[in-house]
Amino acid sequence: MFKFIFPFVFLASFLSVSTSLSAQPVDSALGLRIGSANGISYLHFLPHTNIATEGLLVYRRSGIRAIGFLVQYIPLGGSRTSSFFYLGAGSHVGVNGLLSSEKPNIPAYGIDGMIGLAYVFPHSPCMVSFDLKPMLELHQGRVFSGNNAGFTLRWELN
Repeated sequence: MFKFIFPFVFLASFLSVSTSLSAQPVDSALGLRIGSANGISYLHFLPHTNIATEGLLVYRRSGIRAIGFLVQYIPLGGSRTSSFFYLGAGSHVGVNGLLSSEKPNIPAYGIDGMIGLAYVFPHSPCMVSFDLKPMLELHQGRVFSGNNAGFTLRWELN
């Protein structure tokens, strides 16, 4: 059990130490995610920090999942940069097979990680990102999936 908890304790410590970075990509943004799970993304930064909350509503395994993250953005190249590295942790809940007449409805819940790169287009409301989103499914045994990748195009809402 410790090997599953340690990465999240490490991430929480990292987030608490690095909240003083000054470059914040956007205040909030809405976007479309395409990849192993397709859906919509809402990103909102906490005031005066590089920490964001991200909510995803995605289609995966003939079902729907809601995923919530706490994500740390790290500027690449100083405080006036347009490029960011990010990592975060969160959890998901949903139902597999909900949209399939051939598969039974099976609850899905677990913990998620996220690591990626983001780019904010200067003088534009657009932001793009690519990430890997490993997850540990906790229902019906523990199943780890590390092949969840996606591309997200977001539009700034402010």
